[in-house]
Amino acid sequence: MARVEYMAALSVQEWAFIEQDLGLSPRQAEIVRLIAQGMPDKQIGWQLGISFGTVRTHMSRLFQKCGVNDRLELLARVYMRLHRHWQSHEPVLARCGDDTEPNRCSWIQP
Repeated sequence: MARVEYMAALSVQEWAFIEQDLGLSPRQAEIVRLIAQGMPDKQIGWQLGISFGTVRTHMSRLFQKCGVNDRLELLARVYMRLHRHWQSHEPVLARCGDDTEPNRCSWIQP
């Protein structure tokens, strides 16, 4: 469960990178965020105000777009994209703990 908690705590910039890198629509990106928070399909539907069937349709298209078969593979794909991105951008300084995300450290780029 630690990985899911970590992914749910990604910064706005990291989520924007994932959305752009994977070519996700805003709705697909929101669904990925909710999956990363560990929400089941019914709860995602309730959170977004859409039906269970619509959630399943979005997820099916999302899985197809990302070339994965399930939630775990999707989160692994997201993490691997971020990992490659972080490797190609050397962090200079870490800033930890602010009012909005007290347990989150973010890297400050030059």
